[in-house]
Amino acid sequence: MANLKLDKQLLQSVFHSMSGRYIVYAVQLISMMLLARIFTPETFGVFAVIQVFSVFFALVSEMGFEYSISK
Repeated sequence: MANLKLDKQLLQSVFHSMSGRYIVYAVQLISMMLLARIFTPETFGVFAVIQVFSVFFALVSEMGFEYSISK
């Protein structure tokens, strides 16, 4: 019985984690679409380049590389 409860909690945790990540992706996509309509192509291009670096560094920080570099 305890294993069933643990499995249910695990599945709920995985679902919350995945849904939270996909919500972030959806919000980023919608915001990029809105910004593409607001700014000129040149301005949006600069913003997109900055966004690529920002997303890359956020991804690296989520992967746990900061712990291996600090030691």
